[in-house]
Amino acid sequence: MRLLLADHHKLFRDALTIYLKSMTADTEICGASNFDQALSLASTKDHLDVAVLSIDLPGMNSLGGLETFHDRASGTRTVILADEASPARPNPARLPLTSVPKDAKGAIGRRFFSCDHLPEGGHHRTGDRREAIGEGRVRRGRERADMAQIEIDGRRIDSLWIGPAPGKAPTIILLHEGLGSIAMWRDFPLRLAEATGAGLLLYSRYGYGDSSALEGKRRADYMHLEAEKTLPRLIAHFEIEPPFYLFGHSDGASIALIYAGGREPSPAGLILEAPHAFVEEVAIVGIKKAKTLYETTDLPAKLGRYHRDPDNAFWGWNDIWLAPEFRDWNIEAFLPRVSSPALLIQCEGDPYGSTAQLDTIEHQAAGPCERLLLAGDSHAPHHAHPEAVIEATARFLARHR
Repeated sequence: MRLLLADHHKLFRDALTIYLKSMTADTEICGASNFDQALSLASTKDHLDVAVLSIDLPGMNSLGGLETFHDRASGTRTVILADEASPARPNPARLPLTSVPKDAKGAIGRRFFSCDHLPEGGHHRTGDRREAIGEGRVRRGRERADMAQIEIDGRRIDSLWIGPAPGKAPTIILLHEGLGSIAMWRDFPLRLAEATGAGLLLYSRYGYGDSSALEGKRRADYMHLEAEKTLPRLIAHFEIEPPFYLFGHSDGASIALIYAGGREPSPAGLILEAPHAFVEEVAIVGIKKAKTLYETTDLPAKLGRYHRDPDNAFWGWNDIWLAPEFRDWNIEAFLPRVSSPALLIQCEGDPYGSTAQLDTIEHQAAGPCERLLLAGDSHAPHHAHPEAVIEATARFLARHR
């Protein structure tokens, strides 16, 4: 079977591709990130059996592009991939069946898509399968990729699981940066899972990605709340068993340290990229520059590729970091209680923090620390030096099982 998967989120395409190929090895899958690419592939491929098109694919104009696509790919069965509603638009996952073109084979809600199967014909809508997927009950037999949406304290959290289930292999929980989300990890989690054999849990925190938006301004203790309330609930919900590891980036690294300094079960290890233990002036300068870029460039549109509400994500992060009360934020009190071994990773010219952060953690943490200092001025070593970060992480896990 030849299948076209057209969606602007690369991580989603990659995860679904891996899962489908693990189930049907003879399936040929090609990917497109925008409508022009999808049309080009439809024209050049000898025959496409199935085309999976995101309703918000850039350039597709919602359902308006289907006629053009079908002219180019005559005879190809089409599946519409639909998100939940945003405040600005109706919910395509709940479009009446009469709104779906008669030559489309169905509409699938992306956030509730379990990768179980593609419809073979007729009208199917699996976007409302909240009982099995949306409420977060995990399929214990998953082996490759599983997307789920769960609810904690009345708020929605999007998650992605890659690799073996808990109990079958160690688990790595990825905690994203202050403007991150599941999708912003890009293909790094897939490569990390392949290199380590571990199961990976990714999730978008409140205010990010497709998770629930913030309902007010963040407080100065927002990272404490994540580490002490939300993260333990997720570990319990997914039945994650030791040994598990926390891989945190920037804010996510600070959350990992707070958790390791006061919660049980304790992580078998911490991989900390560009961590913050206290507020440095260099971070404030960098965050002020980010504010200017957001107000004067196309940064909102770029962040809109990864967050349902980029304004909510950006200002929720930027406002609290620039608030006067945040200047005294400090988590050094947790470090003497961090007994988990730690791998500290940073680029030499990180615009949001100096190596004083690594020095502080290394000198005060109870557990052993090692560091990986990389060239360049990136705040995201896993994007600037993915091979080095993956190799160092795999070696670290092998030493601390």
